[in-house]
Amino acid sequence: MSGCSDKEESDPRPVKPASTNLSFSERKKLREAQSEISIPAVETPTNTSLGSTQSLEEARTDFRARLQAITGKVVLSDAELLAKAEQGDVKAQAEMGKTAFAEGKMQDGLKWSTKAAEQGDMGSQYGLAVCYAKGYGVDKDATQAVKWFALAAAQGHTDAQASLARRYADGEGVPQDKAEAYKWYDVATKAGRHNGQNAVDKLAATMTPQEIAEGQRRSAMYVAPTGASASPGQPPEYFRLKKP
Repeated sequence: MSGCSDKEESDPRPVKPASTNLSFSERKKLREAQSEISIPAVETPTNTSLGSTQSLEEARTDFRARLQAITGKVVLSDAELLAKAEQGDVKAQAEMGKTAFAEGKMQDGLKWSTKAAEQGDMGSQYGLAVCYAKGYGVDKDATQAVKWFALAAAQGHTDAQASLARRYADGEGVPQDKAEAYKWYDVATKAGRHNGQNAVDKLAATMTPQEIAEGQRRSAMYVAPTGASASPGQPPEYFRLKKP
């Protein structure tokens, strides 16, 4: 994250679960891919194994202890996460952004996502681009959207690459350049983006042989960052936003 209406883009803002009483195993699965984990806000946490209601702080403390013991990962309290974010830790800032979006705090989400994006977090860069493209919490700004899509795309974020390609193809927020659009669709496709080849073929049908050759040349010059993969940096499906 998707409930996002744009087929090219996943919405960056997290979705609250339908129930606040998530099981431990459900929460664990949501956080296995993260190197540092914050504790979600829950309204009425319960310990079903004991059949008793815990206070919010007790539930969070218990959850952190169990999760850290099982995964061996650092589990941060809300206060610890905030402190790290304020000290400039990019992972903490990115997590603060997602958490704020999940709680419906758009301005806080934008604040922390912007800080993380400015430090090079490509997931935050992509999320910020979508906010500007869709007008989530900010006025729509196609130029800003292109700026952040381009930064994430350069790092190997395949969804950002496809979104950037579409904007070059349509001339949205940037002068139309079908060769550049071809480049980014092709780069995303080679990185494994689902249905990427369809986008390449559809665009190629509107291009001259010279434009296609130039797009292929530019694509061949792109060097993917080490460790880049299809849709890197994307949060689990749980953290995808429903359309407002």
